[in-house]
Amino acid sequence: MQTLDLPIEIVANYHCVCGEGPIWHDTEKALYWVDIPTGRLLRYDPATGQHDNVYTGRFIGAVTIQTDDSLLLLGQDCEVLIYKDGETKTVIEGIPDETRFNDAIADPQGRVFSGSMPADAPDRDGEFNDGRWSRLGKLYRIDPDGSYRVVDEGFGCANGMGFTPDGKGLYFTDTHAGTIYRYDYDAATGKISNREPFFQQPRSGPDGMTMDQHGNIWSARWGQSRVVKHDAKTGEMVAEFPLPTANITCIAFGHDDRATAYITSAGGDPKTADRNNPAGALFKTVIPGVHGVPEHRSAVGI
Repeated sequence: MQTLDLPIEIVANYHCVCGEGPIWHDTEKALYWVDIPTGRLLRYDPATGQHDNVYTGRFIGAVTIQTDDSLLLLGQDCEVLIYKDGETKTVIEGIPDETRFNDAIADPQGRVFSGSMPADAPDRDGEFNDGRWSRLGKLYRIDPDGSYRVVDEGFGCANGMGFTPDGKGLYFTDTHAGTIYRYDYDAATGKISNREPFFQQPRSGPDGMTMDQHGNIWSARWGQSRVVKHDAKTGEMVAEFPLPTANITCIAFGHDDRATAYITSAGGDPKTADRNNPAGALFKTVIPGVHGVPEHRSAVGI
C-alpha cells in the first residue's frame, strides 16, 4: 500500500469531542461539520478564513444540504430538523426507542439514508467494545414527505456512505464490524438489496467516507491516524495518508473543483487548556490528481 506524503493544515480547532460529517455547501462556498456530543454545527468559509459555531442544540449525528440551501440535521433520539438562518423546524420529532442518527447521505431523489447507533452505545463515534448491546443499530431511509422506514439492521456502528459512479450501488460502513458493505440500489424506488462485504477487516476502524472521480473510496480510520483509499473495483486498500491525531472520523472534498480534502477528527475537549492538541481539529489537504464528486441534495420536509 502506498503512503502519500501530503501537507496537512489545521483549518480550525474547536477541540471536538467527536467532529464529524463534513459537507461542502455549493451555494455558500463553505464547509459545514458537526461535533456530535456537544450538538455544535460549525462552518468554515475558505474565502475569508473565518470559521464559526453557527448553531448549538442536542446531539447532531449528521448533516445534509437541502435543495433549498437549508441544512437537514439528524440527531438525538433520531429527530430530524431543518436549519436555516439560525432557525430550526422539526420534521421528525424522534423515533421510539432509538438512540441517535450517525452519518447520512442524500440520494438523487432527495431521500436520506442514515444509520442509528446501538442501544447502550458510547457517545463517541466508533468506539470498540464487546458488542453486548441490548439492541443493534439500524439503517433508515427518510423520504421527502418525512416518512421513514428501516431498510436494514444489525449494525454495531453505522457510518460512512457513498454511491457508485453508475448510481446502481450504495456503500455503507459498520465501524464496529470493520466492514464496508455494498448494496444494489434502485434510484427510482430508493430500495436497497443484496448486501455484500466490499471490504472487511476486523478492528480496522473504517469510519466516515467519500468518493473520488474514479469511484474509489476514501475512508477515515478511527484510532489509526490515517485516511485510506480503497480501489473502486476490488475494495483493496491501495493508498493512505497520515494525520497528526488518532481518531480520524470523516473526509469530504470541497470547492468548485472538489480538489481540496477536508478531514474531521475526534478526541478533543472543548474546555481544554492545551490549545496545541490537534485532537478534534478540522484538517485540509490536497491529494494530487484526486477530485471528489458533488453530494446529492436532500429534499426532506420541503
